[in-house]
Amino acid sequence: MKVKNSAANSKPHSPGRRTKGKHSVSSWNKGLSPSVEQVEKMRSSLVGKSWNASDASRESKRLKMTEIMRKHGGYRPGSGRGQKTLWVDRLGRRVHFDSSYELRFAKLLDKHKVTWSRNIDRFAYAIDATHHSYTPDFVVEGRYVEVKGFERPEDKYKWLVVPGLIVVREHDLKLLEVSTYDSVLRFLS
Repeated sequence: MKVKNSAANSKPHSPGRRTKGKHSVSSWNKGLSPSVEQVEKMRSSLVGKSWNASDASRESKRLKMTEIMRKHGGYRPGSGRGQKTLWVDRLGRRVHFDSSYELRFAKLLDKHKVTWSRNIDRFAYAIDATHHSYTPDFVVEGRYVEVKGFERPEDKYKWLVVPGLIVVREHDLKLLEVSTYDSVLRFLS
């Protein structure tokens, strides 16, 4: 009886070989060395290029990015660290979320038919003479709401500049998910 794909029938792969489906394929450059001309061409193409960016180079890139951000509206959806999600809400709007906590909060609001929208208003603040801008996550019933899973020390500085900001932390979200409509509205007022 013939056994397919058993360890006894398989051959170990030699260096320079990769598998493609059931077959192994040799690398295109196995055993080849670049010619002197190829090495010189590669070397000359790298002349004058710096791999370690200087402070001036970093600063110019930062200023260029700042200008691009100002020109195109500043806040970029999906620019944070959280899990990015696209979701269609109860009104049929396609909404981008920057974290799974924001998605959970939006689903909670939709479940209770609370009026909400993603926020686009920015607020300026400064930390150690460095200027920043902050965009809360939602506008719910006319109030700004920030949904936070992980709180950093500098978050408190930006929250101070938003009048009447409601911060929904992870433990608040867990409680709200099992709450009634009235409890949710009380929390948000």
